[in-house]
Amino acid sequence: MRLDKLLQSVSEEITPDPEEVAKLRKATKAVISALNKALKPIGARATVAGSFKKNTQLKHTKEIDVFILFNHKKYAAGNASISDILEGKLKKLYRITRLHGSRDYFQLNAKQYVFEIIPILGITSYKQAKNITDISPLHAKWVSKHAKKLPDIRLAKAFLDAQGIYGAESYIRGFSGYAAEVLTIHYSSFLNLLRAATKWNPKQVIDPEKHYKSKNALLELNKSKISSLVLIDPVQPSRNVTAALSEESFNTFKDAAKKFLSKPSRKFFERQIPTRQQLISSIPKNCMLLTIKAVPEENKKDVMGAAILHKYETIRKELLSNRFKIKKSGWSWRKEAMLWFYISKQLPSKYTTIKGPSAKNEVHAARFRKKHSKAAEKHGRLYASVKTRFPTPKALVKHILRQENFKRKLKSAKAEWN
Repeated sequence: MRLDKLLQSVSEEITPDPEEVAKLRKATKAVISALNKALKPIGARATVAGSFKKNTQLKHTKEIDVFILFNHKKYAAGNASISDILEGKLKKLYRITRLHGSRDYFQLNAKQYVFEIIPILGITSYKQAKNITDISPLHAKWVSKHAKKLPDIRLAKAFLDAQGIYGAESYIRGFSGYAAEVLTIHYSSFLNLLRAATKWNPKQVIDPEKHYKSKNALLELNKSKISSLVLIDPVQPSRNVTAALSEESFNTFKDAAKKFLSKPSRKFFERQIPTRQQLISSIPKNCMLLTIKAVPEENKKDVMGAAILHKYETIRKELLSNRFKIKKSGWSWRKEAMLWFYISKQLPSKYTTIKGPSAKNEVHAARFRKKHSKAAEKHGRLYASVKTRFPTPKALVKHILRQENFKRKLKSAKAEWN
């Protein structure tokens, strides 16, 4: 299939159809109407936000952002309290969950959709902002100026999502929706973005609105804002839109861009989440498969994702520190998480050598020799051979899953071996 035909076909598949948009709009209108009625006495108003506002959402989107704009002049001085004020109003209308962020916000479920209700100050310039969320409507306004790029923006989002690097959350550390929008607009098309990405250098600087006269904007940015890619916010010059981007996600995008341009395929827009059966059928030679099904405790999505990532990293680190070889590993998460590891069947020795104190240190040397009767001296230091605590990866993982620290933030975790 020709590249233009492929992209046209994918674009049609990921764009919400009129019926879906109508249902979403109807549900959103009902929530906005109820909120505005309740907020009128305090001079605040609700407005739809996020990708739905910008018309850049992907098909089957179930999450809708709603901003509650508080009058800047009236609430700027006490902006920290607007979450509390909003909570009082929301509780009279809906069953809500308060979530912690740079400024607390709220979540409610209505008509099969999840609405995130975010309090912000109504501003006309980023300089008036008291919180990063206050600037979001200005982001939407900037993106909306470039409506003709919408199909390409959706392609960029779907491409990033398929690689597992869509989202700036701590457990993803990828590209936010706004970053995808700004990059696609800056390079004029999805394909131009991919072509440019293949040539990006580490610490690449992209400044769409040319805020910085200097070629090296890094010199003018706070070091904490510098990441693998520095994307200067078109609306707020001091902000790096991709500050949360990890080096791994940066390289994943570059590699995927190269592979797609070399051999375009629909699979680059489809999230590849392996099932356990698929993992079993692909076990490398002389390897065993470990899969762990884990269910996180109910919490904010970012918190649950971070918990799963931590469990994955804990098991990987412990396997490696106990000298087990990992051929390949990964994790995925929908309703429940699956962590998987291909581990070499070639196990380390049942004994390991530990390093003791200097032989000249009589007190410590005597204590070491008492504990290890067969300790030997080498180059002035004592060494001893001890039996490996966990002779197999199965024994180690069984131990890890029993630890209270590992169980924290999990409802359950179960290991299976092949």
